Amino acid sequence: MMIRINLLPIRELKRRAAIRRNFLAVIGGFLCVLVALGGVAWWQTSRIEAATKEIGRLQREKQRYARVNNRIRRLKQTRELLEKKTAVIRELKRRTSLPVHMLDQIAELIPADRMWLNRLGQNGGTLALQGVALDNATIAQFMEALAASPYFQAPELINASQQAIAGQNLKAFNMTVRFSLPKKEETP
Repeated sequence: MMIRINLLPIRELKRRAAIRRNFLAVIGGFLCVLVALGGVAWWQTSRIEAATKEIGRLQREKQRYARVNNRIRRLKQTRELLEKKTAVIRELKRRTSLPVHMLDQIAELIPADRMWLNRLGQNGGTLALQGVALDNATIAQFMEALAASPYFQAPELINASQQAIAGQNLKAFNMTVRFSLPKKEETP
């Protein structure tokens, strides 16, 4: 029998070649993973830069709109203030016209040649009327006319007494009546 001795280390060479291939495969895989991670990092960095630019653009737009919103808010406040002032002016005009309307209404409602007023006084929203009429029916007619007027409410006869004036027996009277502007009247 013969002994064979293999002087060439083929197994050892095959084992080293396999280790080298495995090492190169691991290094290649590692490099592929690094390249892939680098690509993902680059892609995310570019997305972050784009998002940062978009945020900056949106903040500038927000600041521009904030100025417009502030201006709109100031204009609304100014409009509300002007509307309040206008309402006050309208109410003042309405109230200043009340005495004129009140006296005009009284002048229209007094029966001609049957009654006259000696005294007219105002206390708050109440008028005190003192006058002379030909008879009680004239006083009643005047009170009904006052009650029907939109400017007067609740006429009340305080007293009526007979008084001789120029040889005639006439009726002297005192009455009160509340007054105010009608609710529906609009003054220009």
